[in-house]
Amino acid sequence: SCLILPAAECEKRSAAEFAAAAAGKGLPVFAVDYAASYDTLMDPLPEEFGRLVTVTPCGELAEEVKKRIIPQLVCAPMPAEQRKNLRSFGQKTQEGMIWMFFNESLTQTIRTEVTFREEDYRAALRYDPWYNTVRNVPLTEGRLSLTLDPQEAFFCVLDRDAAQEDVLPVLIEERELDLLWRVSRADELHYGEFIPYVQLKQGARLPSMNGPLYDPTFTGFYRYDGEFSCILREGLSYFLRLPAGGDTAQIFVNGRDLGYLTGFPAGVDVTEALVNGKNSLRIEFSTTLVWKRRDGASTHLQLSGTGLLAQPILRIYER
Repeated sequence: SCLILPAAECEKRSAAEFAAAAAGKGLPVFAVDYAASYDTLMDPLPEEFGRLVTVTPCGELAEEVKKRIIPQLVCAPMPAEQRKNLRSFGQKTQEGMIWMFFNESLTQTIRTEVTFREEDYRAALRYDPWYNTVRNVPLTEGRLSLTLDPQEAFFCVLDRDAAQEDVLPVLIEERELDLLWRVSRADELHYGEFIPYVQLKQGARLPSMNGPLYDPTFTGFYRYDGEFSCILREGLSYFLRLPAGGDTAQIFVNGRDLGYLTGFPAGVDVTEALVNGKNSLRIEFSTTLVWKRRDGASTHLQLSGTGLLAQPILRIYER
């Protein structure tokens, strides 16, 4: 970090004293084009202010800042498109150094490695706001692997004295589950009374069930049933990811209820529900009443599609 002072003929004395003290402790302090010599009462500023502040022409400021600042975070080389979408923010607090990473892309996953350079941290305490959990992720020479799905955020606090470290799973394989989907549905008043509706062949485009080719006014539940084979390997974990869908999805693997997903892309750990060989997958989507009500407000809502809108992804991690 650094402190940049805009060009000014006069500077508030307390601000000048703060800048001089910060510069004396090693913080780079720049004055753009010229530094003030007097305070706002026209009294001369302390001599150390002029001595410690670096006066830099505006056109050269960016390069001078780069030369003087040692980055706290270094990112591994990645494609330009991914780099453009990766955002990071760090803040030092009483609890420690907090970092947030965010993937701004709506479609692309970011895979990279970042290195924290400011201090010798042993682990990053990762906070998962969806499940409200914290886990210790070990750092090797300050390095942390990141996999961020579109619109996903990663929050962590750097820790020097991690007592117990978890192993961050490493993604080793992704498999698209392009299945034959048997779709049935039940209206909002008769959940459980599912009626066969349509079959979607492998390789077929997955349509919005409230789109113009199907039923734009239907409100209720769409059930997608499919089957896939999986050879389980020891030491690996399996994660089901839904890239797109609407509105809320309830996941069942081999009849086991794994909970609800919303805000896609989203996913769930399916390791304990899988079996060697053939597995059944059921995804139940609930829709919004907006499709049926069509009142003055509803007709202007920007809604995404309904049902399964992209094939699920089975991610395999090494634990």
